[in-house]
Amino acid sequence: MFDFIKKYKNITFGIVVIVLGFFAYTYFWSGGRAPELPLLTSERSDIAAGTVGADILALLRDLRSITLDQSFFEDPVFRGLQDFGQSLTPEPVGRSNPFAPVGEE
Repeated sequence: MFDFIKKYKNITFGIVVIVLGFFAYTYFWSGGRAPELPLLTSERSDIAAGTVGADILALLRDLRSITLDQSFFEDPVFRGLQDFGQSLTPEPVGRSNPFAPVGEE
């Protein structure tokens, strides 16, 4: 243990100075008390949770009330549309493990 301190005395001294400096800063410049950290908790209000649920239910009611006019699909313009889609041809599959050395599967 002492051999380590003797061997790395500059690093050990630096670490001690940094730690003491932190405690001195905390005590003298923050009014003698540790800095206050904000809490990482939140309070859930039942009122807010109820309004979120009510908004979702109102949106669901609006979606259910939507009706589509089926006559759109009977329109000659819609029926005259052409499909320009292309069929995909199956491609050969490569090796089961592409990172394996060549010659091994």
